[in-house]
Amino acid sequence: MRFAPIEFAVDGSSLEAARTCDNAGSSGAWKDRGSYGIGLALPDANEWYHSYDLPSPQNKTVDGAWVRMEQRAGMCAVLPAQALQFCTAHFSAGLPTDDADGTKRAEQAAEMQKMVRSYTMPGYRTVYGGDFNAVPPDSASPDAPKDVMASAYAADEECDEGLSSTRPRDGRSTKPLATRSIKIDYLFGPPAGTVVSCAVTADAGRSDHYPITGRFSF
Repeated sequence: MRFAPIEFAVDGSSLEAARTCDNAGSSGAWKDRGSYGIGLALPDANEWYHSYDLPSPQNKTVDGAWVRMEQRAGMCAVLPAQALQFCTAHFSAGLPTDDADGTKRAEQAAEMQKMVRSYTMPGYRTVYGGDFNAVPPDSASPDAPKDVMASAYAADEECDEGLSSTRPRDGRSTKPLATRSIKIDYLFGPPAGTVVSCAVTADAGRSDHYPITGRFSF
């Protein structure tokens, strides 16, 4: 398991500290759940991996309250024997206190494309995905912005795209909300490959997202 912590900027300092998960259990019997971040589960053949910082909102006052913003992270890992690279990231949430207008998510998507291209060595194929907290370009949802993921769709193939002829850059919902469900989780492979299967499992009992799984043939 390769892990990259998501951090926050320490007040009045250039240092960053790892964010911790909320404790579990009841008062008087709290259980430390450790650091919060992103991970990749890989075969033992993986030796090289790299984590990186994504451009993120800075700490600021929002509606009179001081908010420490998450400094978002990404990660790549390589399986040399299969000439495969896997990458993941977790973009800003798009909440009123965390990149409400999508400016930073657009920068994060651009940085993700740079990372995927720069680390993909000659002869290697890259599969990447994650919780990108933005709806697809052809989404019927009223959520905005819709252009955050446009560069990824232009460069690669998302495993769930093409289900609708009128909205090809869309897919099944992965995030159930009180008033609607939206797609914000993705799995991309190179356009030269073939999507063998793609599934979204509507199981909100284990997470507040629906898992997306896919197989690519190269």
